[in-house]
Parts: sequence; C-alpha cells; structure tokens
Amino acid sequence: MAATAGALILGALPRILRFERARDALLMGLGLAILANSRPYEGFLFSLPVAVVLLFWLFKKKGARWRESMWRVAAPLTLALVLAALASGFYFWRVTGNPFLMPQKLNRDTYAAAPYFVFQSPKPIRAYHHEALRYFYEVEEYAAYGNNHSIGGAAFLALVKALLLWIFFLGPALTLPLVMAIAILPRGWTWAGVSWETRFLILAGAIFFLGLALEVFLFAHYAAPATCLIFAMVLLAMRHLRHWQWRKKPMGLFIARAVPVICFSMLLLRVIAAAPIQSSLQLKSEWPETWYSAIPVKTGRANIEAQLNGIPGNHLVFVLYKPRAGYVYDWVHNEAEIDRSRIVWARDMGAAQNQELIDYFKDRHVWLADPAGEQPKITEYPAHSRATGE
Repeated sequence: MAATAGALILGALPRILRFERARDALLMGLGLAILANSRPYEGFLFSLPVAVVLLFWLFKKKGARWRESMWRVAAPLTLALVLAALASGFYFWRVTGNPFLMPQKLNRDTYAAAPYFVFQSPKPIRAYHHEALRYFYEVEEYAAYGNNHSIGGAAFLALVKALLLWIFFLGPALTLPLVMAIAILPRGWTWAGVSWETRFLILAGAIFFLGLALEVFLFAHYAAPATCLIFAMVLLAMRHLRHWQWRKKPMGLFIARAVPVICFSMLLLRVIAAAPIQSSLQLKSEWPETWYSAIPVKTGRANIEAQLNGIPGNHLVFVLYKPRAGYVYDWVHNEAEIDRSRIVWARDMGAAQNQELIDYFKDRHVWLADPAGEQPKITEYPAHSRATGE
C-alpha cells in the first residue's frame, strides 16, 4: 500500500505541472491519504519535496493563471486531504477517544520505553504484567536504542540499514546500471547540467534516506514509499547508459537490455522455487529481507482459528508465552466488539486471574494455546484449574 501511494504521488506530480488536471490532484491526494495512514513519518519525508515543488510552482503564477491553478489543482487536492483527515480523525476518536491521537501513538505511550528516533530520550521503564511484553519492550527494543548512542554503534547500524535497503530494493542487478551511469559521466560534468527532474529525484531520495537514518528501528518495508523513486533512478540510469559505447561497440545498450532479462529470469526462478513440487532449487530468505522473502508475517493463530470456527459455540483462548522461547508474533488481538466475538484471545496470567476471565465469559469453551514451535497447538483448558482456580 505504501509503495502504491508513493507511486500515485510521484506519478501525479509531473502530470499536474504539465496538464493541471483535477483528476491528477485527486490521485495525489489519495496517495497522501494512504501514506498518512500506513507510514506517516516516512510518508512525510517522501511528500515534503513534492509539496515544496508544488508550492513553488503554484505561487510562481500570477493573476488569472494563479486562480485557475488554485481551482483545478489546489481545490481538489485540499478536498481529498480534508476528507481523509476527517475519516482518519473519526477512526482515531472511535479507537482512542481522541480524534488527534493515533492508535500507534497511544500504544507507544502505554508500553514502550525506547523512543522511535535517535535524538529522543528514553521513557521510564514500565511495569509489565506479562514477561513477553517486558522482554520485548525492555530488553529487545532498549538494546536497539542503546546501540544507536555510541559513535561506533551508530556507524555500524547505519551501514546495516544501508545494506538492508540495498539488498531489498536493488541487489546486484539493479545496482549495475546505477554504477555504470556514474562511471561514464563525461569530464567536466556539473550539477547544473543535470535535468531538474533528475536533480529532484536525487534530492528527494537524499532527504528520504537521511530521514530514515534518524529512526532507531528499521525494516525494509519502512522505505516502501520511495520504491517508485528508486526505480525511477534506475530507469534514468539505464536511459543514460543506452548511448554508451566501448571500442565502438554498443555496450551500454547491451547492459540496458540485459537488466530486465536478468530480473525476469530471477522472478522465474523464484516462481519455480515456490512451486508445490519437489525441487532441488530452494530460495529462502528469513534475514535479511529480500524482494522474494519466503517468510511472510504469519503465525499459527490462523490455523487455530480455523479449527475453532469448525467447533460449535463461542471460545475463550488463553495464549501461553514461554519465557525466552524466541521471538513470536503476538496472537492476542481481538475484534472491536470483544464481548460479541466468537473467539476471544487473552494472555495467560495464571490460574487465579484466568478464572476471573472464565467467569466473565460464561458458557464459552476454554482453550490453552502454545504459539511456540513449528506446529503451534491448542488444548482444552484444564478442568481442575477451571473448577478450583488453582
């Protein structure tokens, strides 16, 4: 979603500057709305250069041309953003009780101690009721924050972040035209000789990735809004490379044609490796993440939920997290109307406190789920514990 939103914004910009159509402004507004609700910080970094260009273009106009641009571009863009803000504010209000408080912000204020940005100070350690929560927020996240506060640690993590993004978005195949395009730059090349479109992409990319360096935590998908920007730079490099000759041979044209062939071949190999047949070709990537990562964010909860949906009645599931069992994605999240949900998920808090929940959710089948291991399992909650609270 964030990559699509970035493409809508970047694709709409030159069309707005050239044609001044309301539909392009609405598409840009849609992209901005998606980024605001998917990757707010990274979306802001990506949108900032676009906003600067638009404002400069708009206020450079005078008289009737300015009024026309305001009506055909600024008005529909503003309308799209206002509608998105109202919808988002309504959602925030229904979830957090405050139309200006995002659920993610409330979550971090409630549980997290380590901040999102390297220039922020940590918050006091919270009192956690569950070991899994304490270990994640107090140990894992705090360690990542601490590593960013030494010169050596910050430099190492910056290198790791750059490597992670390079592996996911470029790799050797898409790096080749970028490197070659730089290598064949003519002598006397100056920044002023570059087209304004290319300069915009370079500056926008620099702002975006410098902004990412300020974040304590980084996964490849955080940079999703800039996907189109990265590919645009690769395509510009290939276009520049097409005219390069080496010993009067069109080597640049050969490389420009070879890159998409290589990419298609890699995609074909990935499809074959993922096919449900016995294959000696195994392409897996748990870490670092690549474009073909075979490990999506999935848990055994979906399988357990499917089993319970096949059993008549309502259910209450206690999830038992074993200390230091390795990182597992959280299973405990419920529908908005918890009391009316067919399946209610809760953390195991010991027999006595579990009994309070069992008494509240009467007439439900009670289960105990273990999310650890390759094959998570579910068993009936011990009848003795239910009866005695022990």
